[in-house]
Amino acid sequence: ETVTGSDLQITAEPVRKVKPKYTNAQLCSRVTYRNTGSDEESFNVLDWKIQSPDGVQQLATFALDKGLTAGQLAPGGTVSGDVCRQGPGAKGEYLVILDRTFLDPIRWKATL
Repeated sequence: ETVTGSDLQITAEPVRKVKPKYTNAQLCSRVTYRNTGSDEESFNVLDWKIQSPDGVQQLATFALDKGLTAGQLAPGGTVSGDVCRQGPGAKGEYLVILDRTFLDPIRWKATL
C-alpha cells in the first residue's frame, strides 16, 4: 500500500524473514520513496520502526544487503531499501512504522 504526503509517495512491502550471511536472522520490509514534488526530500533508515505481534517496537536497523540508507531525494527521484529488526520473527501481525520528526507516524500492517 502506498501512502502519499508532503510530495512523497511511500510504500512498505510485507515483512519477510532474512538470514544475512554474517549476522543473525532479521525481519525486513522493503520500503520505497518516490519524490513527486519540486523540492528535495529526505529519507533515513532511522525514521523506521517495526512492531512485533506482542507490541514491542524496535528501531529499524540497516540491512547489510540492499538496506535503506539516508540522504536527499531529488524531484522525480526514487529510492528503495530494506528496513529490518533483529530476530527471526514470530508469526502474527507486525506494524511497519514510519515515524518522521514533526509528522504523525504512518503504519502499515504486515502478517508473518
